[in-house]
Amino acid sequence: MSLVRLWRWSIKSFPPYCRAIGGTSAGALAAVLLAGLRPKPDAPAGTALLESLLQMPVPKFKDGAGLDKAVGDCLIGLATGTYTSPLNWLLLPLFPVALARIVAKAGIHPGTVLEKWVHGELEEKGAGTLGALKTKCDLKDIVFEKVATESHLKSLQVPDNGQPLEGLVVAVSADVTTGSKANLSWKRDPAVNNSPVTHSELYWADPDSEKAAQCVRASVSIPVFFQPKIVPAEKGKTIPNAGELAKPLNNKWATMGFSTTIPDQVTWGDSNIQHIAILSIMQVRFQDGAVLSGFPINLFHVPPTEPVRCPTFGVALSPPREKKKTSNLLELLGATIMTATHIQDIEFIAQNKEYEMLTQTVDDGNVSALDFNLPIIGKYVLFYNGVLAARDFLMGDGNGRPRFDWAKYKHHRANISAANRRGPNNGVGNGSARLAQVVGTPTQ
Repeated sequence: MSLVRLWRWSIKSFPPYCRAIGGTSAGALAAVLLAGLRPKPDAPAGTALLESLLQMPVPKFKDGAGLDKAVGDCLIGLATGTYTSPLNWLLLPLFPVALARIVAKAGIHPGTVLEKWVHGELEEKGAGTLGALKTKCDLKDIVFEKVATESHLKSLQVPDNGQPLEGLVVAVSADVTTGSKANLSWKRDPAVNNSPVTHSELYWADPDSEKAAQCVRASVSIPVFFQPKIVPAEKGKTIPNAGELAKPLNNKWATMGFSTTIPDQVTWGDSNIQHIAILSIMQVRFQDGAVLSGFPINLFHVPPTEPVRCPTFGVALSPPREKKKTSNLLELLGATIMTATHIQDIEFIAQNKEYEMLTQTVDDGNVSALDFNLPIIGKYVLFYNGVLAARDFLMGDGNGRPRFDWAKYKHHRANISAANRRGPNNGVGNGSARLAQVVGTPTQ
């Protein structure tokens, strides 16, 4: 079966109608493209997304200077076992110069090509800015199917608060300047108290006028590989309330636990290494959101005191947690980083067993996240594995795992809600139970 035929079969069988979607790093890229390439919220974007992914110029995303790129390829090849051209090692005597430049720029690749490509794809479909992307996700004209609540659940289920469903796209990034987890999206109506809290207005005075590709670029800023995304991009501009103390403002900085001086502006340096300017210490730099959360299944959490109106699906690429080798310094360092970047997600899922019904892991074939030279056959295998994972999740895998059952899940959530209303000492349940809404269908 060809790749195109496989894709058409998959979207015909599982049409991706997404109420809200979010992700980290490559997940953020997929979320924004999926939302921006579709003509409306209840329309599939499968064909457009496939064409976009097939034409993605992945090798060109490594847009660092020639020597810097060669050094980066060698270092990444050693760390991940991916192929490195032998010609790169001929430049070994010049590596100290490149390393000094990489240290000064805080990374190898500027990420400009990636950001421009994402913007071009979105702009072509009328979703170049966050405001335009918001319009693409507006649910006001969507007719939702009303499903009667089973009689035996009416006494258990949390009443619907009547608040309208909100379409949303979120790219998770790490604001390493203030040590904050930043959920980037468009500016939202403060009167609509829907989770998650988003933070774009902390970094841009008018988020809706900004390019949506900036959010993707901020989320995919893999440390060392990509230079950090710096905001604001324009020379001389500052972020809102720059230089003020955050605590007295009592705004979203407080929800992020940041109370000191709000960062100011960035003084850009010349691209020529001989004329690098000193960057302001009051700058905002974004790194890959996976530094904090590689699988942000808790993005759209719904507490037990609120109704679950859409099923939520999480797609993970990480294999099940296993013991790691720690016999030498490099292995110990790798295990330490993996623990630090995954433990929040692991603990959240472990404390909320309902996610066993909501998530599916895709076999990534041990392909490195930094393999930017993956051949077409490798892309086919990854895509095929994704289709199989979706099929197994929605239809059952034939090996003991049943298909996702919306009615069964509603019953499970109703019991959790009833237990929480009775209190932690009067029945099963966890008072802090949460439901993620990374991907939802417009069915109540």
